[in-house]
Amino acid sequence: MALLIFDVDGTLIDSAPGIIHSVRRALNDLGVPDPDEQWFQDLLGPQINVSFARIGLGDEAVGRFRGYYLDSGIQHASVYPGIIDVLEVALNKGHVLVTATNKPQATAEKFLQIHGLADYFAAIIGSTPERDSKEKVIAQALAKSRPEETTLMIGDRDHDILGAQLNGIPAAAATWGYGSAHEWEQARYKLTRPADLKGLL
Repeated sequence: MALLIFDVDGTLIDSAPGIIHSVRRALNDLGVPDPDEQWFQDLLGPQINVSFARIGLGDEAVGRFRGYYLDSGIQHASVYPGIIDVLEVALNKGHVLVTATNKPQATAEKFLQIHGLADYFAAIIGSTPERDSKEKVIAQALAKSRPEETTLMIGDRDHDILGAQLNGIPAAAATWGYGSAHEWEQARYKLTRPADLKGLL
């Protein structure tokens, strides 16, 4: 039996369309020109306040983004092909599944419910003011789950891999997500498609 900790954005669900659309609406409201495409690529995964801070924006931008995202952006996403099959195989083998995402806790719960994945997970762990880094989110996911002989973090960005390492667990890079080859260098495993995870179960 293993404990499998999944990132959400870029790992379970392609959420980029709704996030980017909501960010652009928030920027437009504030009269801020769109940053370059690299900025948009980098914002997929980290907490949104971190990305806005990089261009000098704060709470007002975050609030506008979250309003647009919860109103409609949250709908504009799709579960990656093959994910549901992997989750079902893992559960049938007796593994415990939890999430660790930088989405705010309530948003993470709503997001997974809307997209039909919530019931696969024993716990949905998102960020809070106290859990303000991926390391802390993963630590809470571990604390909410009974210890297992094998534990694995599955995520697509460098903070997923580093957060796992800081908690003393290995990581598998979901290379279908939003990260880059450089970000995946420190992962113990590199998965090219969700079905590859079945080989590790």
